[in-house]
Amino acid sequence: MNEGANVAVIGGLRTFTIGTEIDASRTAVNVFGGLTYRPEINDKWRFLSRGDLGGGSGPSWSGFLGFEFRPKPWAGLVFGYKGQGVDFGSDTDDENLQKYDVTYYGPIFGLNFHWGGR
Repeated sequence: MNEGANVAVIGGLRTFTIGTEIDASRTAVNVFGGLTYRPEINDKWRFLSRGDLGGGSGPSWSGFLGFEFRPKPWAGLVFGYKGQGVDFGSDTDDENLQKYDVTYYGPIFGLNFHWGGR
């Protein structure tokens, strides 16, 4: 069993750029913060979870639940489900890009690389 911390505080900067076919675009920048929780199930499997909230150009959020299989201490296969939402702009903004309120969600698959072993 790993004796290190399973919970970590995260933070960063998230940007969204949207555009239309009439060559108008807009970029939103949000600062976000949240938590990850990654308890070890056994030597090869780990449960993964992450959640964060952001603000700035408008509210945003992101959440993930999944698992990581580590065939090697330095690499893991990740699979799970992720959702992400953003809401910025207003009805009084530019006539081409007024309000952007979208939620993305679906399965996620990936490869993690770990430096420093376990």
